[in-house]
Amino acid sequence: MSNNNRVLHVCYKPSLLLDQEKLLVERGYEVVTVLGTDGLLAARELNNYDLILLAEGASSGERGVAVRFLTDQISFVPILAVGWPDTDLMGVGQPIQAGDPELVLNAILGKLKIA
Repeated sequence: MSNNNRVLHVCYKPSLLLDQEKLLVERGYEVVTVLGTDGLLAARELNNYDLILLAEGASSGERGVAVRFLTDQISFVPILAVGWPDTDLMGVGQPIQAGDPELVLNAILGKLKIA
């Protein structure tokens, strides 16, 4: 069952990649996963996603590169950042506390306005 929402999942902890992706796929999201900031920088057509999910585990340097890149590349795609300090997002996205998958899912639902 697909809800036709495309999520770009930027994973920074390879050990969590499958669990994080599975959680989204099981809820009907079409998920494209890239590994880290390098994967994000290589991603194409960022404005074709309904949401960009920046997963936990990025270093401060990676967060800065990712935010600058996203600021330059996207115009209207919402960004959720799991476990990122608000100050690192420079107003580009919404931080979410790490550790609670349901909290992350609820934030995704809120951003995509799915009942």
